[in-house]
Amino acid sequence: MTDHQKNLPARFYTDDTQSIAFMLQKFGEVLSHLREGETLQDYTSRKDEVIVSTVQSILELTRDFDAFDIIDLMRQRETPLYLPHYRESSTDKRAAAIELVAVLMSARGYREPDTKSTSYPNEIIEKLHAYCSQLLDLSVFARLHEAERHPEEPLADLAATYAGHELNVRVKQYVDIQEEINSELFSSRRGDAQVLETIGFTYEEFTRVRDSVSELYEEKFHDALAKLGQSVQNWVPGEPPSDVDLRRGSEATFSIFATPGKRASFTTEDVVAHTGLELSKVNIILNTFSTHFEAKDATESVASFLDGDGPYNRAALLVDNEGNYITIGLPLGTDCFRQVVEARLKGTKAWNRYDSRRMRASEQLSVKYLSRLLGVPVAHVALKYLRPREGVPITALNHEATNLQSISDQTEADALFLIEDVAICVEVKARSVSEQARRGQIRRLSTDLKRTIGEAHEQACRLETLIAENQGLWLENREWLDLEQVREIRSIAVCLDDMGPLGTGLDELVRAGIIKRETFPWIVSLHDLAVISRVLDRPAEFLLYLRRRTNSHISLLFRAVDELDLFMLFMGGKLYAEPDPQLVYERFSQSGKPTPQAEKQFRKQSTLTRVSTLTDRLDHWMYGKQGVFHEAPSKPTFVPLEGIAEIVDYLANGHKSGWLRFSADLLNLSTESQRRTLRNLKKITDATKRDQSSHSTVQCYPDDEGFPTLFAATLPPGGEIGHALRSLEMYITAKKHQLGSDRSLGILLSEGNIIASRYMNTRVTEDAQLDRLVAAMGLQSPEVMRRPVPPPKKSKRKPTKKSKRKPSSKNRRKRR
Repeated sequence: MTDHQKNLPARFYTDDTQSIAFMLQKFGEVLSHLREGETLQDYTSRKDEVIVSTVQSILELTRDFDAFDIIDLMRQRETPLYLPHYRESSTDKRAAAIELVAVLMSARGYREPDTKSTSYPNEIIEKLHAYCSQLLDLSVFARLHEAERHPEEPLADLAATYAGHELNVRVKQYVDIQEEINSELFSSRRGDAQVLETIGFTYEEFTRVRDSVSELYEEKFHDALAKLGQSVQNWVPGEPPSDVDLRRGSEATFSIFATPGKRASFTTEDVVAHTGLELSKVNIILNTFSTHFEAKDATESVASFLDGDGPYNRAALLVDNEGNYITIGLPLGTDCFRQVVEARLKGTKAWNRYDSRRMRASEQLSVKYLSRLLGVPVAHVALKYLRPREGVPITALNHEATNLQSISDQTEADALFLIEDVAICVEVKARSVSEQARRGQIRRLSTDLKRTIGEAHEQACRLETLIAENQGLWLENREWLDLEQVREIRSIAVCLDDMGPLGTGLDELVRAGIIKRETFPWIVSLHDLAVISRVLDRPAEFLLYLRRRTNSHISLLFRAVDELDLFMLFMGGKLYAEPDPQLVYERFSQSGKPTPQAEKQFRKQSTLTRVSTLTDRLDHWMYGKQGVFHEAPSKPTFVPLEGIAEIVDYLANGHKSGWLRFSADLLNLSTESQRRTLRNLKKITDATKRDQSSHSTVQCYPDDEGFPTLFAATLPPGGEIGHALRSLEMYITAKKHQLGSDRSLGILLSEGNIIASRYMNTRVTEDAQLDRLVAAMGLQSPEVMRRPVPPPKKSKRKPTKKSKRKPSSKNRRKRR
């Protein structure tokens, strides 16, 4: 936690009370290991002592059991067998615990002991789970405690959090998206022969072996279940079971629940028979992703594992001296296939070819996902443009610039999206985070972040600044790209690697100098970008999310270790903070001085919110798309009020002017503001029904992203649309200028339905002609508009019979 965030009171945000109860239970388990009078810091300071004693307890507990039995029983304990009931937010399953046990089993140097225990290994699994959980939790808290001792290191807390994340989190990517990305990188239809020759197998051969290992396990598991079920089915109540059924049922039971090692293991020949691949190919693949039994110091092995240097960061199998393999927990290559291949390629002639392919694939997929989110094709890819040389001001490269060769250098942007008045600058980084950084080494993490997030930030902000300052770019061919229409610019830094807490720790990145400007990009992994592109339904929803994730105020108030937790918080309408009313007033003076209530509300929200796991619904939907459930779960959706959604969808249909930017403004409204807007629209519609006259309203929504205003007018029966639109346009032009609004949307309603719209985003400037128009139209001043409307006085007169005569124009509602 940074100095800024330490000064904030903190709260936790979870999906439900079940998640809260689980968090409290887990923390209670950690505290249960403290000695009387001991603090958590005291406990973490004796980390080495705890590791030694716990390792000895585990070795004593497992000494007389087959290592394969222990590993598969831990696999059954720590991995979900039935996904429909699985909730990551409230489960004590820990895949890292399987790996920790496997490290200890392999370090003892043998699979099967010389003497067999008279008990069964399944009886010790819960104790093993408790021991492993204690060590994993201790490692996390010890890292955080160590970080607190170095406040001078701005990345200390982030490095500790990232290392803890890497130690404990498994399956960082959804299977089908991981497959899509890996296929784009390594598929033989796209790959390079030299690359494939260097690693010794094709991606298709790898996937066949990977799937075969999983299928062999499932087939043997279900075969044992079938034998057990057959024995039970053959049993007649009141009669003893036959010897055959008893033996078969007993063997099946033990092979599933007590001594599963033999059933869970496989050989190279099994995979060859299952896949039809050559023995040599299968051997290469299995050896690439496996480790073997080797006598080592158990305590040192566990300490290395807890420090992030475990063998199963890259391996998924353990092989005995007889050539029998067992899966540690996850399928081959999960979270690591690319890193394994890259380690084999580095230092070879094939590396440069692969590196180029990696960059192209990352850029192509980024553009694909962003095009899906924005609903439009990319405007420019690999955009080569001119940037000012060092010491040359940005404005020197405006559209009037001459002698470009002496004041500029050529550079390149990975992608630029242009959607009406919105520009989105995209930079893609395909570099991998180093193993040292993953283990929490601060210096190496700083270097890696500068080469990925830092460079992407600088490149994206450079393009963003040029567009903002000069309203255009000089291209490599010395042609001017006019971007005068752009009013809003956002930047995205897409990273091929999973970023975890690195992409959400804005405060640390700023303090460490990784991000050096007031504006900054949305930092997202390619995988998370792919997920979000599948979930969001409207481009305006994505622009709103982009605004929220690049808002420094919001980024400092919400802390999560995973981008998708913040995304699901957004989907639930909770990733929001009221803007500073004083700053809004300073920027848009016509919005009115902040009220004491608004300032109090702003101060009240200054609480750091730590976001826990919120992806349960997202997980279920993604698993459902893979066919895991009989009935597919519903997709998470961003749900505005129906009337607001109708306006947004009307604008999106045919991409009417303002369809993206102003739709995001409408979706940004709080539920109460949405209700107020819809009430006012209904009010003028009802008024027109009553008096057959036109009525209008204006809604103002100033915040730290701008000053959008919504105008609405009704078309009375028999009214002429052209005349009504001209009148509405004049009203918007004058009122927008008077308010200092940077963008306005006008909608014309007929019987409550939108029949036309107009969008204006002219720059706010002083204009005497518009001042005269405001005066001529007699528009109410902003001060008068902000006055509360007093309730109508109750009349003591008896009601009279309503006249059928239409009101005169002077009785019609005066425009404000």
